Parts: sequence; C-alpha cells; structure tokens
Amino acid sequence: MRRNLSELTKVLVAGAVGAVLTNLLGGVGVFAQKRPPHRKLLRAERFELVDQSGKSHAALGFDLEGRASLALFSKTGSSVVTLMVGEEGEPSLDLYDQGGKARVALSLLASGEPNLDLYDKDGKTRVTVNLLAGGEPSLDLYDKDGKARVMLNLLASGEPSLNLHDEEGKRRAALGLRSDGEPLLVLADKNEMVQWKAP
Repeated sequence: MRRNLSELTKVLVAGAVGAVLTNLLGGVGVFAQKRPPHRKLLRAERFELVDQSGKSHAALGFDLEGRASLALFSKTGSSVVTLMVGEEGEPSLDLYDQGGKARVALSLLASGEPNLDLYDKDGKTRVTVNLLAGGEPSLDLYDKDGKARVMLNLLASGEPSLNLHDEEGKRRAALGLRSDGEPLLVLADKNEMVQWKAP
C-alpha cells in the first residue's frame, strides 16, 4: 500500500512539474509571437517625419523635377535644409533662412569639382569658393548687383593672383607672384588698357 502511495505521489509531482514547464514554455512562445516582424526593406515614394500633432518636420521623397531630396522644415513649416541628388548624380546641400531664401549652397559637380556659394537676403550670389578639376582653388567676391569684383586664385603651378574688377566687370588691377618668386603688379584703365606695370 505504501508503495502504491509513493508511486502515486511521484506521478502527481511529475504532472505538476510538467504543467509548470508547459505554462512557462507556452508563455515564452506567446510573447515571441507578439514581436512585430522585422522588415528588411520598406519601399515608398515619400516619407514624412511628423510630431505628435501631425505637423511635418522632415520629408524624404522627390521634388517637382523628379530629383531625390531630403528636406528639413522649421517651426513655421518652411524648408531650412535641403539635401538632394541631381540628374547626373551630383549631390548638393542648400540652407535657407526663415524667409525661405537660399543663403548657402554646397555642391559637388558631376566633374568632381566642389563648389560653395553664399547668397545675400535678396538671393544674389556674393561669395563663391570652388576647387577646379586641376586642383586650383579660387575665391570670388560679388557686389550687390551680382558682378564679380574680387577674384583670388592659386594656379596648379603654385602662382597666386589677385584680380580687382570695377562695377562694369572690367579688370582694373592685378597682383600676382610669378613661379620664380618675383611679384607682379598691373594697373589698367576703364578699357582694361595697361597704364602701369611693375616690374
């Protein structure tokens, strides 16, 4: 009789343990099923980042010309940063003021030449910095009418030059340094005719 009771006790204990394990394992399985599936690829033509009120703060999509772009918006909804890729694969980054006017433009031409443009509040170019294909850096300064007045260049040979232009766009003065180290200064009249030169 004791032997039967002992065996019965073992059976009950084993059953209880099995039930506990079944509940635990079953619970893990239930939690695992609640995990959202992992998507390796999500495709769409436009994405928008919105806040709790539904206001858009960023957009990834295509502009009116069909170029892929990423735009960041201010609190008023105007674009302040735009990153895009041109038709030939050239990237560009534009920064806008609170009035929606472009003030800074950074781009990389299809030829591989980097370019930086700075605009005034009226949208006119005032400063341009670029690096030509041959590695020659240049800096151009423009007046309020968009005309180049100061041009600073460094040739691939290492010769620096500074050119000053009048309001008509004509070069009136040039200062440079030759490859042999000798300085050069040229002054011209309004018709760009040399009036004085040294040496």
